[in-house]
Amino acid sequence: MPNKILTPSLEDYLEVIANLTKQKKVARVKDIAKKTNVKLSSVTGAVKQLSKLGFINYEPYQYITLTEKGEKEAEKIEKKRKILKDFFIKVFGMKYTEAEDVACKFEHFLTPELTDKFEKFNEFIEKCPRTDKNWLKELKNYISSGEVEMNCVNCIENFYNEYKEKPKLTLKDLKVGEKAKIVKFLKKDKLTKRLTDLGATSNEIIEVKKIAPLGDPIDVEIRGFHLSIRKEDAKNIIVEKV
Repeated sequence: MPNKILTPSLEDYLEVIANLTKQKKVARVKDIAKKTNVKLSSVTGAVKQLSKLGFINYEPYQYITLTEKGEKEAEKIEKKRKILKDFFIKVFGMKYTEAEDVACKFEHFLTPELTDKFEKFNEFIEKCPRTDKNWLKELKNYISSGEVEMNCVNCIENFYNEYKEKPKLTLKDLKVGEKAKIVKFLKKDKLTKRLTDLGATSNEIIEVKKIAPLGDPIDVEIRGFHLSIRKEDAKNIIVEKV
């Protein structure tokens, strides 16, 4: 069941505090007020409640930090939001900012069981070759118009021919200066988590900035962030040139 102790509003405050402490190690009431666009008095009331419930360390006029309990709860909230955001982008074709906004509203009502189902569905889309870009395109079209552009026989034939004959391009195959869209991740590992934490989902643009002399590692830029990726890991990121 959703958290019965934390209200949706308190969950939002806890998530803001968690983000601030990631950036600055601590949070201040005025920083929280700025992020949430609410009055200082309202923020003070909220942090007092969170402190009373054991999610944060707070004393008047002092910095705010998360307790161990608060860190665990913030991670759960963040995970739900990211899973929902990923679903809205992949399946409904929402833009990143719109998906982020809707996910923030939905996350408060997601049970652990339903969270797990959404996560498994997202993983299935990533791994199953039948749920390729054409499948998603048809799904999005049906959601918006109630009609299917391609009949099922042609869809299956196209999928079979493309999957059988077309070599898969990976991040490892790109040259310096080339850009590509992320199509899917073949593995769920630390790198995948790091990329998704940065908001890198399917259709996100990634650019190769530098390749080491021996081809390992590969320096890339995605969403304004610079990362070094091992060649072995780059083989597990399917891309499409843009």
